[in-house]
Amino acid sequence: MRRILWMLMVLSSMTSAFAQNALNVLTPISYVEGVAPPDKVKAECSVESYLQTALETNLSKKNVVTFTNTAPPAGRLLRVQILNIDAVGGGGWTGAKSLSIRVELSADGTVMRKTAFTRSSRGGFGGAFVGTCSMLNRAAEALGKDVAKWMADPRYSAQDVVEEPASAPAQAPQAPAASTPTLPLN
Repeated sequence: MRRILWMLMVLSSMTSAFAQNALNVLTPISYVEGVAPPDKVKAECSVESYLQTALETNLSKKNVVTFTNTAPPAGRLLRVQILNIDAVGGGGWTGAKSLSIRVELSADGTVMRKTAFTRSSRGGFGGAFVGTCSMLNRAAEALGKDVAKWMADPRYSAQDVVEEPASAPAQAPQAPAASTPTLPLN
């Protein structure tokens, strides 16, 4: 009998922990009102699906993720919207491509916190030969990781990753050591 009670207690605690980590992600991922991607990017790249796949991959590591097209009345809801896509055709030959998103976490209908992330890609090794869609996919993958880190730590900012360390201050030139006397040349 004790064993059964103990198992029921363990199962009930697991169920509440499971429910606490449940996260609903609102889909489809939309654009902020007034924002439209470049026509070629919209026609050829599936930025929204890249982003959804990246979110699913990274958020499901620590949360029970459900993608839904309606906001549930209770529970945690993550809403992701695309703020900007800076990309023109031509792949790496036309420079870096960037993707900006706004992320909003609400619980039981109340917004708990929100932030924005921007990631860019130059295509990595051989970047000049990588297409625009592949570069945006790389940015979406990085954003998926950023959102997962932000969910785990509200203080996380993508700038923690992007910023380069400050370069060391330039040192003033030093006078040569006077170890040997110089002789005049006649």
